[in-house]
Amino acid sequence: MDWLSYFGCDFQRLNGNNLRTKPFKITLGESNNCILNNYNEFILQDEISLIWNRRWRDSNFLDKTEQKVNKNFLYEMKTHLLNEFSRVSQYIYHIFSQKEWVDKPSLIQPNKLIVLEAAKNCGLEIPNTLITNNKEDALCFLSENKRVCTKPIHEVSTFFNYKQQSAYLMDTKEVKEADLLTMESIFFPSLFQKLIEKRFDIRIFYLKETFYAMAIFSQRRRQSALDFRNYNFIDPDRTIPFILPNHIQDNLYKLVTQLGYQHCSIDMIKDVNNDYYFLEINPVGQFGMVSKPCNYHLEMKLALYLKEKHDEK
Repeated sequence: MDWLSYFGCDFQRLNGNNLRTKPFKITLGESNNCILNNYNEFILQDEISLIWNRRWRDSNFLDKTEQKVNKNFLYEMKTHLLNEFSRVSQYIYHIFSQKEWVDKPSLIQPNKLIVLEAAKNCGLEIPNTLITNNKEDALCFLSENKRVCTKPIHEVSTFFNYKQQSAYLMDTKEVKEADLLTMESIFFPSLFQKLIEKRFDIRIFYLKETFYAMAIFSQRRRQSALDFRNYNFIDPDRTIPFILPNHIQDNLYKLVTQLGYQHCSIDMIKDVNNDYYFLEINPVGQFGMVSKPCNYHLEMKLALYLKEKHDEK
């Protein structure tokens, strides 16, 4: 926002969270549908040419609801309110559906399995992957790949225990034979991947046909060896700028172009044999974590990109 202001851009900001906490209104049936945002400014269809779609709401934006509803129905009430909010959000997207988006709402939550398949078809290596609901296949997969991990098929989730004031992150975990043997013969469909022995993690931000990569030396401690998101804030892992090989950049460009992204974050790893493996795309990944350690100034470059696209209109 600071860079957009510095470059003299004419813009307005609407946060999804504010539909919960600030006055707003949507008017239907008049010449222009409009939304009153938290800055008391009308956002009119005809005045908008470009939309940057970025993290519409926080995962905890309904937390205050817990204090106001019957605890016996808390889960059902939150589910209902999320569904209600989803329909309002979909209508806001619909109002501006003919505008240019960076990126479109339909691209914000890609299917991880479809993306993995597309990455393989674009020439990128991916870890051997199995989705199954039965113990026998999981044990065979472990035997074939020696070491196996599991991770969410959807997104990483955080479970909050408000009574104990603690949080539990559903991240990447190794699965051992003893774990599988304790499971039922048929369990909930789960994702298993060959556990690649890493040299380091690579986090990449893509913008305007350019890949800004950062190496994360996550292997020096057990805490972050499987998933670099298990941060040690007192003694953080070392991070440095990194240049991807040309053939990896070419294949990544094929992938993001095929999927339709103008900008996104990409997770990869480099293994002990110096091979590169694609893991996933996060369209709204935190680019600040790449920008600041590597002096890429991505906030400025993104603001310039948006300004250039707006000026082309």
